[in-house]
Amino acid sequence: MWAWILSAALLAPTQPSDAPTADSQPAPKTWSQLEERYLLECRAPVGLTVEPVLRTIRGVNYRIEGSRVVRDGAPPKRIVVGVLSALKDVTPETRANVKKAVAAFERAKVDVVVANGDVALNEFDLEEAMKLLGQTGFPTFVLIGNSEGRGAFNRAFTLAEKDYSNLFNLNWVRHVDLGLIDLVSLAGYYNRPFIHQKSGCYLAPEDVEETGRLVDELNTRQRTVVLVSHAPPKSRGVDAIDRADQFGNVGDPEILKLVDERKIHFGLFGHILESGGRAASDVRLGKLAKPKKKLPQLYVNAGATSAMPWQLLDGKTAHGMAAIVTFDAGGASYEIIKLR
Repeated sequence: MWAWILSAALLAPTQPSDAPTADSQPAPKTWSQLEERYLLECRAPVGLTVEPVLRTIRGVNYRIEGSRVVRDGAPPKRIVVGVLSALKDVTPETRANVKKAVAAFERAKVDVVVANGDVALNEFDLEEAMKLLGQTGFPTFVLIGNSEGRGAFNRAFTLAEKDYSNLFNLNWVRHVDLGLIDLVSLAGYYNRPFIHQKSGCYLAPEDVEETGRLVDELNTRQRTVVLVSHAPPKSRGVDAIDRADQFGNVGDPEILKLVDERKIHFGLFGHILESGGRAASDVRLGKLAKPKKKLPQLYVNAGATSAMPWQLLDGKTAHGMAAIVTFDAGGASYEIIKLR
């Protein structure tokens, strides 16, 4: 499968263009102005502020302050995150997978859901895929991957957001303060030939460095950072979360540098589907982490929620999976939910 993808990527006639800049325009004052300003861009800048917007979801208040969202109230002792990665399509089978995942999330008392990239491969499916994520009912944080065009992704989000106020766009929201943990988003993909749309979201080293400065600020306050990205960090070995069939470890070296130098102990990733459903306790060395075991460091590849068959590195065929990651003061643990 990866061989086919590589060949297609190398033969692609176009490369993704960089996002237009809006730096010369007046700063947006409202959330709707922010959405309009950055509709065609990969990311809003870190530290951008607008008039706060309050949303109450499942009895909890979330304040959108610009590129930051804050969960109101006292910090919880535990945060449970459900991860839906790589929906890719809105077929009846994938819709059934999402329904099963939501039922598992309810049983696990999930607090928030993360959908970290490849929400839909087809531009015409994006709006329906966003609605499907909104229908989970959980506070749901969505992120662009390497398959979507940035304008199509952001437009589909803004349309779905009108009916589903539980949706948050991690292209624009760079930091989510959940009290116990802080989600930090890194939208897009670093390897240009594998960005499928001309208007895709390229993740440059300077974009990673900007995120690093946000992490530095959070580290000074002794916050617990959880990095959310479509692409995993560059790792080593056959057990690593970035291990691709025939091509070895293909994660992002800049994200590894970010994780290593900024001492980010937790991450939620996807993209390398044949390595889906596994996690690392040491992402630099690719050391495998066992499910349901609390660890001081944990980096999860949630795999694909799509029902499309995908052969894993162990030879088994996956037909959809989701992850549940539990954080508390002692660390984090994960569980993989097989959906078919």
